[in-house]
Amino acid sequence: MHLLKWILKIVMRFLVGTILFLGLYALCYFFVPCFDNGWDSAQHDGDIEVYLIQSGVHTDIAMPWNHSEMNWSAVFTENSPMDSMLTYVAVGWGHKKFYMETPTWADLTFENAFSAAVGIGQTALHVRTIPEPIEGNHVRRMKLNASQYKALCGYIQRTAGGVSEPAQAIEHLRQPHDLYYEALGRYHALRTCNTWVSDALLAAGQKGPWWTASTDGLFL
Repeated sequence: MHLLKWILKIVMRFLVGTILFLGLYALCYFFVPCFDNGWDSAQHDGDIEVYLIQSGVHTDIAMPWNHSEMNWSAVFTENSPMDSMLTYVAVGWGHKKFYMETPTWADLTFENAFSAAVGIGQTALHVRTIPEPIEGNHVRRMKLNASQYKALCGYIQRTAGGVSEPAQAIEHLRQPHDLYYEALGRYHALRTCNTWVSDALLAAGQKGPWWTASTDGLFL
């Protein structure tokens, strides 16, 4: 009897703790993105055009494929922008298994959702060469100066494994310009693909949310 009471007490504490965590997380999810990181982007305009691209619940950072400040072909060596229109590279970060095994929500499994939420497993970069994006509701344009752009590129290179070595390709997707690469960092409920982008904005001296798990905070 005492053992049963002890087990029930543990289960109740777990359930209450889970409910409290989910409630707190929901509050942070909706309200914390309203607080920005303190940068005033208008005071730091440059002439290098960088974009944020929203796709469902995910955000990519799009940058010139080849610029005097950075040539991404030295980092993402397996990408092949054979079409002259593919002048930009779009980079996103996320949970490796979730990325590679969940092309649509119909493919979502409990295992992948759980491992991503609690931080089990490795991460990856999704890299595509694309035409220059067009600013709109789901595309945010920023103008960076040389030092800001170098800081942004350094942030992404460090995620790819370092600033002196090419990124390690995992596999091609449907096109030769669409690949996954190994990445550093731990993905979990408090550090999502969009949190990675908000940290990139901070590194580049661009206004953005102090923290956000969703795309909404990046497009306020």
